[in-house]
Amino acid sequence: MGKKALMGLWATCALLALDTIGTSATTPDVVLYASDASNLHGNWARVSDGTAADGQLLSSADKGWASTAAPLTAPADYFEFSFAASANTPYHVWARARATADSKYNDSVYLQFSDGVDPSGAAVYAIGTTGALLVNLATDATATSVNGWGWQDGAYWITQATTISFKSTGNHTLRIQTREDGVQIDQVVLSASTYLTSSPGSVTVDTKIVPKPLAPSFPYTGSPFAVPGTIEAENFDNGGEGVAYHDATAANAGGAYRQTDVDIEPATEGAYDVGWIAAGEWLNYSVTVAASGNYTLSARVASTGPGGTFHVEFAGKDVTGALIIPDTAGWQNWTTLSTTVALTAGPQVMRVVFDKPGLNAVGNLNWVRLAPLTSAPFTGTAAPVPGTLHAENFDNGGEGLAYHDLTAGNYGGQYRTSDVDIEACSLGGYDVGWMDSGEWLAYTVNVATAGAYTLQFQVASAVGGGQLHASFGSTNTAVILVPNTGGWQTWTTVSTAANLVAGQQVMKLVIDIGGLNVAGMTFALTPAAPPTPPPSVPPPAVPTTIAVDGAVDVTVSPTLPWQSVGATSFDLRFGTTNPPPMFVADTTRSYYEASALSTATKYYWQVIAKNASGSTSGPVWSFTTEQGSAPAPVPPPPPPPISPDVPLTYHAISDRVTRMKPALPVLGPAGSSIVDPSFGTRIVRVTDANTRPNRINMSYRTPSAGHTVGWNATSTMFYVTSTDGTIVPYTLDASTGTGSRIPGSGDGGLTLNFINDPEFSTTNANVIYGVTSTIHTVSQYDFAAKVYAPVVNLDTIVSGLSGYVGGQAAGGTSSDNLMTFFGGATQDLHHYALWFPVNNLGAKKLLDTQASTVNGVPTNIALNFNLHSASIDRSGRYVLLYPTAVDQAAPRHASQEYIWDTATDLFTAMTSGGLDGGPDSHPWGHDAPGFGYNINKDCCTTSWWDAAQWQIRSLATPLVTSDLITPVLTPKEVYMADHTSWNNAQPNVLVPVISGMYRAPDNIDTTPWRPWDDEIIAVETGAPAGAGATVWRFAHHRSLITSDSPTTNTNTFWYTPRPNVSRNGRWVVFTSNWEKTLGSEPAPGVFRQDVFLIQLQ
Repeated sequence: MGKKALMGLWATCALLALDTIGTSATTPDVVLYASDASNLHGNWARVSDGTAADGQLLSSADKGWASTAAPLTAPADYFEFSFAASANTPYHVWARARATADSKYNDSVYLQFSDGVDPSGAAVYAIGTTGALLVNLATDATATSVNGWGWQDGAYWITQATTISFKSTGNHTLRIQTREDGVQIDQVVLSASTYLTSSPGSVTVDTKIVPKPLAPSFPYTGSPFAVPGTIEAENFDNGGEGVAYHDATAANAGGAYRQTDVDIEPATEGAYDVGWIAAGEWLNYSVTVAASGNYTLSARVASTGPGGTFHVEFAGKDVTGALIIPDTAGWQNWTTLSTTVALTAGPQVMRVVFDKPGLNAVGNLNWVRLAPLTSAPFTGTAAPVPGTLHAENFDNGGEGLAYHDLTAGNYGGQYRTSDVDIEACSLGGYDVGWMDSGEWLAYTVNVATAGAYTLQFQVASAVGGGQLHASFGSTNTAVILVPNTGGWQTWTTVSTAANLVAGQQVMKLVIDIGGLNVAGMTFALTPAAPPTPPPSVPPPAVPTTIAVDGAVDVTVSPTLPWQSVGATSFDLRFGTTNPPPMFVADTTRSYYEASALSTATKYYWQVIAKNASGSTSGPVWSFTTEQGSAPAPVPPPPPPPISPDVPLTYHAISDRVTRMKPALPVLGPAGSSIVDPSFGTRIVRVTDANTRPNRINMSYRTPSAGHTVGWNATSTMFYVTSTDGTIVPYTLDASTGTGSRIPGSGDGGLTLNFINDPEFSTTNANVIYGVTSTIHTVSQYDFAAKVYAPVVNLDTIVSGLSGYVGGQAAGGTSSDNLMTFFGGATQDLHHYALWFPVNNLGAKKLLDTQASTVNGVPTNIALNFNLHSASIDRSGRYVLLYPTAVDQAAPRHASQEYIWDTATDLFTAMTSGGLDGGPDSHPWGHDAPGFGYNINKDCCTTSWWDAAQWQIRSLATPLVTSDLITPVLTPKEVYMADHTSWNNAQPNVLVPVISGMYRAPDNIDTTPWRPWDDEIIAVETGAPAGAGATVWRFAHHRSLITSDSPTTNTNTFWYTPRPNVSRNGRWVVFTSNWEKTLGSEPAPGVFRQDVFLIQLQ
């Protein structure tokens, strides 16, 4: 796109226009010339020839070689074509060939495809196999037909399928390998229409050059964008110059995201934008409009200086007219332009056309958004529900949008100028009268709380027999009969019930049979039925033990076991006095391993069994320890209480008192510390602007995903990531509570050669996994040996890979199980997930989410989605799969998350109760996998709705979930999120999960400040059912997450705290911009972030 005059400024996001190109009933043919071929290997060469298409042919020199038995799985002599084709469409395959010296020993090749299928959907003629389409020029054994160029689709002596289909729309690969050398080829045609049943030309002495069709563009993401919805400018169609876009300059001036001539750069609002836009350029987007009607089209634009004009087309029709981009005072200072457009339902192409230049360029485009045009509240504000609506206060918007009335004009002549008939009401105010069958009124309402409601309507009728109902979206209430009330101003109330969802929405009052007046409507929450009392549980049985009461000569390190039927926890009393003092409260263990007791001493112990119904005390037992070689000393204090290696509880503040953030503490350099003024926790600064001496002012961050294990197995190392992706490992000195760079030859110390977020081994403290510059190989780095080593080369698992590895994750107890997902050119196009024990690749399991297979075997449920991300639980057994947003939308309606049990290869969809099916398993929010458990921030199983609620579930039964927080905080908060980390999860006990909470911008989150807001907290996960989790509060993270743009109030992901907890549950690192006081990064100049360390106590 045309270069901006101000090249020192980075360009901004671009706007979209919707151009509808009518869909053709005929799928275009695929025509490939020798000039299109790539990856020429071995004996094949491209040669100029005046009789060939585009003046070039592909030639293999005649050396008398042949491989007539079968194609080779790894041939030395071949070439390839890359082409675009539609899914589920039969293509007839034709090749034009010529034999050197017109010899029948020089006239055949093998054709193979990356992903071809037969009519049943089975793979056919696959690259890397011994199956292929054999094309032989001669028509019989005499070979008299071999004379110059000729078209063929098979071989005369065998029967083969000459048509092929593809499972998915998009790019595919054709490989042609040598069967007999001496062959020349200049054209290959895959015809879905023109040559589906007949040859393009003659089999002998042929001169036919098949012209290339003008192929339509096709969706970049694989599926058309849904309208209504938001379309990112950078996601224009595939298809190339003149087909999917027109750009005036070669190459991508921004160098980001895609390799085309369209100029793309990172946008400050997230994702990317299209910049450097010149007049005459355009972009295509394949879309599907859900319903015909009027829509609001909004475009996000920016410009330094006055911008130019553009318009948006559907089916070649300009639906917007000229839209002018104003001077926004910066290429990344965004504003939104809006207009109303009329759209027709169905698949089509949206085209954004840039018409006139501005001072420096047309402008920048970030996105285009289309939303249904709706009515607007008459009073300016949505009517609150619960509450009362006056019938005459229907929405603004006019006929067909805010109301439907069968007669022109206001027959009653009161209150408003419209076609709705309004009159003075005997109750005071006004009512709507003269209501006829089929008429309706729309009201914008805001439902405060989802639930069951009672709807009451004030109605009057002098004739009776009228009927009405209310609708909320696609949900309709029952039809209500209106009786004869004795007059048009004699009022009565009729009622019905409805289950309403929370939030702003439009209610329609629909008149099914006329002859009635309506004055008002009242909405009230239906009182909830009293909760069913929990089933009564008998108190626990009297504790018993197999230990001998009164035993003597007992070891000074005895194990004291006990049991009690029905108990859920125990108090243990233990000491040298009778009755013994309290020793441990509320333990779930049924034994105590004593140690270092005094010799020749009598000890007393007692167990109190507890459950929801009460407690039962056992008898006091005793034993006397063995005699020592010297007189028994004075007995020491009893041994310390049971304490697992990983804390089950903390001593931090755990109240629910609101603590506003006090004045911002002043920071010193890396290695210095401050004390959090609200919670008393010591906060150590790990990084600063000089952490890498050769790249000052870089930001440093914790891993981007809460799933990532950013600490080693012994909690002595962690890593941070720099702005440019450099991985910087640290060692932890637990005695001083500080982190230090590891010595090395990198920039200021050791840096790791990984290009993605790596993950530490769960079992080997010296090993970390990641992807190096060998982008299809997962490797490991050994800190002790100081060497990198490959773990798995994915090209040996799946051939023909493109793109990069999406990520990897490790889990396991005695050795690591590794999971990695890959297969797509960019994020959200991956569809493979590989699980394998690191020490036994032969036990691998390869999941294809598009094909819904594991090692080629169909899965128990259909998946049929691409992966946005994937992870693995700490046990290494359960893989968590996250479909893309595109797949969660229409038409696929995939669930938010799927659980793959690698032990059984059973898959479970974490359904939401919506379009993806039921039940509602509350799958939303950021999550964190533990040992066979998962926690996510969603609401609610039993509590009232609140953003500060988490669900815990066993991954063995992932559709069964329960709330952690009881009761929830008040007042209710909606716009608040978190990232959770559960690296400290243990196999046999539920330990706290760590969370970094952050509020939405103040103009969105208007809830008063509450406990836990913008704090680093730990949430108890093992509290008894119904007891409610304890929440320990450690520090305010002091990171302002609001975007830096003055025109938006969105969040910036990199400003979120993203805590990452150590494996022993005693340390946390988190990210903060320290309220944007840490300076700025190099261009584009966003505020720096650093990593901070706290000890959990």
